[in-house]
Amino acid sequence: MRLTPLTFASFLIFSFCLSFLANSANYKLFPSAQALESNELSVTLFWSNNLLYQGDVATVRISLKSSSTEQLFIYYIGIHFDWMAEGGFYGYDLSDSPVLIPAGGSNIFDPMSIQIPINVTAGEHTYFVGIEGRQGATTAFSWDSPKYTVKIHPFGYAIMLTQLERELNESIHKNYESAEARSLVQQAQSEFAKAQPLALEGNWQEALPHLYLSLTS
Repeated sequence: MRLTPLTFASFLIFSFCLSFLANSANYKLFPSAQALESNELSVTLFWSNNLLYQGDVATVRISLKSSSTEQLFIYYIGIHFDWMAEGGFYGYDLSDSPVLIPAGGSNIFDPMSIQIPINVTAGEHTYFVGIEGRQGATTAFSWDSPKYTVKIHPFGYAIMLTQLERELNESIHKNYESAEARSLVQQAQSEFAKAQPLALEGNWQEALPHLYLSLTS
């Protein structure tokens, strides 16, 4: 099975345009409050995507755990990535309906959509969670999590993997009269089966040769 250069190139260009035009929410927190002690809050992030690519729209949920002896009201929560301007965040303005976290309590916030720029460099990037709110009755606070790292993969590889999987799935339902054609399809499926788990682990160096053989079978 072969992918024609025109079809594959058109698919890449179309995906590039969709990713480039996608709108992203960019919220700013207001750094006017006093800092909360670093050990009074902790966060855990749950990403819906195993791998993140240039141009992706990823979804993440933030779980917030408080060890404060006072209740907290969360007014703003967001994530800042190193490719964003200073003070820029993806997140929520909750000031109209603050989230209450009891003393020693926790909360999982609604999913956030993160637009990864198509032109961001592939590789390791850092990010942190920023929060503003009120502690107890009157004390306004701000808090930044430690920095975390995330790996952004080149978008072309992801598109190639998705397109090839679609082509192979379609080929399964076709009845090829030629024994040679059936053999080539089986060979392509075999090489893809070797490539896919490597790609999902982010091991593109080993995955790409198998993808190439799958494409040219």
